[in-house]
Amino acid sequence: MTDVRSKLNPLLAPLAAVRSLRMKRLVPLCLVVGALSCSAKVGEPAECAAAADSITRLVTAPACTAVVRLDYQSLAPKGWNVRCGPATTPTERAAKASLAPHVSFPPFDSYEPQPSADPFPFAFGSFWGDWFGFGLVSRQTGFVAFAGTTVHMGPGDISFPKEWRDAAELAGSCTAQPLPPVETLGTGAETKDAGAAALAVVFSTALPRALSTSGRLRDVVVLAYARTVGMFDPTTAEWIVIVESAP
Repeated sequence: MTDVRSKLNPLLAPLAAVRSLRMKRLVPLCLVVGALSCSAKVGEPAECAAAADSITRLVTAPACTAVVRLDYQSLAPKGWNVRCGPATTPTERAAKASLAPHVSFPPFDSYEPQPSADPFPFAFGSFWGDWFGFGLVSRQTGFVAFAGTTVHMGPGDISFPKEWRDAAELAGSCTAQPLPPVETLGTGAETKDAGAAALAVVFSTALPRALSTSGRLRDVVVLAYARTVGMFDPTTAEWIVIVESAP
């Protein structure tokens, strides 16, 4: 079978790369990126608590998959989505079946087998000449986390999620939460720092704190999503950060 993740990296980054970051230890984000304070909540903006309370109302079940879109260049959040449900560990077949109704790709002929203990999403993809469709399905919830297309010298697009909440609901400059294992896709050595910066932006919002109210943070995926390759266009590319919680 084709290794989807090895295809994602050269397709979705300005430079060809392989999986570039996988941190297995639970450590404070501030110690990883050096950009946030490890102090308590004292001194954070008042809107952080309000935002966390508001997001917590959406955390209606023990396990959640949240997705945040960020501008590739400015790192400004563009929107977010969260779905919660019972904690479940889907099989490959079940994960693929959950993805099928949400995409218009050809049948998925690519999958990277991973150890059952791996917390990161299943990765599926279809390759047609200069066209690539891919999807990530959560191992924590069974939900489709993200799906999109990338086209050589053409416009790809996000096919799932279809609906995005206002980024202003996330607030900012909030106290950092402990960082779970992280996987970065689509970033080479030259862009790893930018990926870490995108991660820092998301973990400075109220989202991680809210997700922690019903479970603990289990994994994070940072995806450099390019709509077109051949001539990489940073003005249409985005950072996609997936954050998951489960009991």
